[in-house]
Amino acid sequence: MLENGSLRNCCDPGGRGRLGLAEREAAAAGAPRPAWVVPVLSSVLIFTTVVDILGNLLVILSVFKNRKLRNSAPEEGNRCHPGTKSLPNAVGGVKEELLKLAQES
Repeated sequence: MLENGSLRNCCDPGGRGRLGLAEREAAAAGAPRPAWVVPVLSSVLIFTTVVDILGNLLVILSVFKNRKLRNSAPEEGNRCHPGTKSLPNAVGGVKEELLKLAQES
């Protein structure tokens, strides 16, 4: 069973992880992590989480401020090809044409 992800449990000598002699001895003795590892890793995790939340809030605020950002699809046509219809309109147009042809015959 893993104990806090220690080196002793995940990397046996000659196994997947090639450790140096000092690391093998420390892992075999069950030496705990250095004191600075947990605060540094937790601060990095907290910083990343805060930056992600602030970034998402900025996106939400910009969508509320700018009406053009509210729609995910353009209203008429396509940005790259302004003359073309979007897919649902094109399919609807084909359906209408088929119905006209069926009524004529």
